[in-house]
Amino acid sequence: MNRDSRSVTLTGQGETLLSYARRMLALNRELVSLFQNERVAGEVVLGAPDNIGDDVMPQVLRRLQESHPGVKVEVIIDFSRNLLRDVGAGKYDLVLYSCHHDTSTREPGEVIFTEPLVWAGLKGGTAFEKRPLPVAMLEATCVHSRMARDVLVEAGLDYTVAYQTQYVGAQKAAIRADMVVSPMGLSQVDKDLEVLTDIDGLPEIGDNRMGMVLKDKPSEAAQAVADYFRTTFSEVQNSRIFRMPRVA
Repeated sequence: MNRDSRSVTLTGQGETLLSYARRMLALNRELVSLFQNERVAGEVVLGAPDNIGDDVMPQVLRRLQESHPGVKVEVIIDFSRNLLRDVGAGKYDLVLYSCHHDTSTREPGEVIFTEPLVWAGLKGGTAFEKRPLPVAMLEATCVHSRMARDVLVEAGLDYTVAYQTQYVGAQKAAIRADMVVSPMGLSQVDKDLEVLTDIDGLPEIGDNRMGMVLKDKPSEAAQAVADYFRTTFSEVQNSRIFRMPRVA
């Protein structure tokens, strides 16, 4: 561990060990749930932000259906702030949400996924060269949008929000039109897009973190869904070969 007068943090090796430990625990929970699938049934209301990703949600729902056919999941997409408010009010059985980028801030529930938050642009595009920099943002209170704005201001980079949307699909469409660049999780950067870094004149943003919260006294069905998200996100984080951004 690294220690200073104010905090204690894990070393790089410690973070790696913790990641594997979490993965082992998640796999163990999934294995146990496989033997309980006949008696686990019920409806689960799941809340998630639009930036959950194109692959994780389908993976979880498919695997859940195969092992727990008696569990039915209703998925509702909303902003993270609304999801956290409403799970406390009992509207959801569990929610996934984008975490605050300040790691000293205690988040509700647990953090189940972390990856770099990067600038994405059209592969071979020129939008990143324009000034003011045209940026696509999700809604103004989105964690990713706040992080991106903060680093642009800190870097003294002139920018304009040229496109604002509630949906990642629309955000990517604007990038593909070479209208804008946009902040997003590295795992969301599709093959026709590319990561833009300091060599392109753009500042480093930070991490994309996904949290999960269950309502008080969750059902066995909700706990089974949560276990599948823990396992799947752990597999993504440990098996994905992240494309390293270009360096000068």
